[in-house]
Amino acid sequence: MIIDQLDTDGLIFHVPLNDGFGLSNQINGIAMTNAGSTATLGRYGETGGARAFVGESSNYIDTNFDTIFTNSSFTMCGWIKGTNVAYLAAKTRVASPYSSEFIFGATGATNFNLFFLRGTVMAALSDYRDNLWHFLAIVYDISTKKFKGYLDMVYQGESVVVADYTASTGNVIIGSRGDKTTTFADGSISDMMIYNKIKGVNDLETLYRRVA
Repeated sequence: MIIDQLDTDGLIFHVPLNDGFGLSNQINGIAMTNAGSTATLGRYGETGGARAFVGESSNYIDTNFDTIFTNSSFTMCGWIKGTNVAYLAAKTRVASPYSSEFIFGATGATNFNLFFLRGTVMAALSDYRDNLWHFLAIVYDISTKKFKGYLDMVYQGESVVVADYTASTGNVIIGSRGDKTTTFADGSISDMMIYNKIKGVNDLETLYRRVA
């Protein structure tokens, strides 16, 4: 993958999870803290092109990236592969009653959900659990306080209004729930990106095709 191929308009977080780039945010150079994930084959079959997670305790990556999404729209996307991938990424939360600001990934063996606190976008999807690579994107619109979700650029629906979100500090965690205590990912993850703005369907489609 060539980083110049990416849409960099509003890009604040990009971790290829590719050994060729190292374990760091390519936007600001901040190194991530790896806790047990290992290098594995990437989407093109290249050695070290993704990170593997085995669904066990102490198997995650702390990105050391902390940003607050309270008053802004944002877009998050990435690639997944597995048969029962759990939480792909989450943001820690220090304010009760939730453990995570957002949850980007799956829960249980049959559900594929995107949460922003209680805002569910996807449910009862099994298409991703085929051990093939899939592109997942969520777009949060601050004006409506809703998420829209896409799997391989197929629109999956819109969340309920998320009206009770309040700011909280904490890092984005890859491969587990935000508090790093449960729901550990079991599968491979590659190319996680966060934009501080809404990315439209055309933008996402172009990104999907460029890195697919």
